[in-house]
Amino acid sequence: MGYLELGMIDDALAELRALPPKLRHEPEVLEMEAAIGLQTGRWQLAEDALNALCRQPGACVDLFVDWSCSLYELGRMEECRQALLLAPRERDAHGIWHYHLACLESQRGASEEARQLIRQALCLDPCLRRRAEANPNLSPILPPRAQSAA
Repeated sequence: MGYLELGMIDDALAELRALPPKLRHEPEVLEMEAAIGLQTGRWQLAEDALNALCRQPGACVDLFVDWSCSLYELGRMEECRQALLLAPRERDAHGIWHYHLACLESQRGASEEARQLIRQALCLDPCLRRRAEANPNLSPILPPRAQSAA
């Protein structure tokens, strides 16, 4: 069992930092740093690792969402939005991508864009509704729940 699984975060980071410089940019190392940063609220660590991961060919949409979240936590809102917009075209099939962009657009005051995005998010992943209902940026713009036919 590794340091991370044992909750020994500082030891896990020390091991990663002890790696030779040429290995520090390997995807496995960056993924571990990103996971540590996201799990522990070390947002700059997460942002650095996710930024590097997202620049690699074939980076998946989820990495861009995580990168955006780390930028959001750092208060870098426009960069947060740009990170989402840099996601590959497969983003169109990811409800969570639409959800996060809807939240940002709502915060920017782009209500109509946010409405369209949250509708798309809910079409792709109806389970996001509860999360959106609890989000003060999205709850006011949610479409009404579909009424079931009796």
